[in-house]
Amino acid sequence: MAENRAPNLLGDVNKAEDLRSPVTRSLFEYWLAKRGDRPYPAWSDIRLMDIYKAAPHIVVRDVVDGGREFRCRYAGTGLSGVLGVDGTGQLIAETYRRGAAAVLTRYQAVLTAGRPFRAVAYVEAVEKNLPTAFESVYLPLAGADGTIGHIIVAYDFTYVPTPDEPRAPGSVR
Repeated sequence: MAENRAPNLLGDVNKAEDLRSPVTRSLFEYWLAKRGDRPYPAWSDIRLMDIYKAAPHIVVRDVVDGGREFRCRYAGTGLSGVLGVDGTGQLIAETYRRGAAAVLTRYQAVLTAGRPFRAVAYVEAVEKNLPTAFESVYLPLAGADGTIGHIIVAYDFTYVPTPDEPRAPGSVR
């Protein structure tokens, strides 16, 4: 694990087997195929129709102001169904009134490290469906200038954490 890791970023993702969810695994496998021998694929390489089964569970955010914020370029319908918000076009702080700092920190960790991360956490940034567990995978994408310009994330809200993973807020171990 990397030092100064964001909350609930549990591990680097180096192979598909590092992910338990079929949703996160499918996005990661697609990302790997598009990456080739580069550190990460470009946003222009990604075709959401290629991964239409996972697309409802995906969000793509653009890096804003060097990573001080991230603007939602695409949010799948599966996300808005669970979260009750559609953040398309919005910054993280605009989408999530509470818990925005934790969400922002995860994106910043991926931007800084320049590599994929897996997270297991609970929905806490919106009022709807609290707490709902999820596994997610955060993947960097190159922008037009070759630096990380976007981050694509898949969420699986049907994920059941293992006993060694984070517990729901307020639960007793």
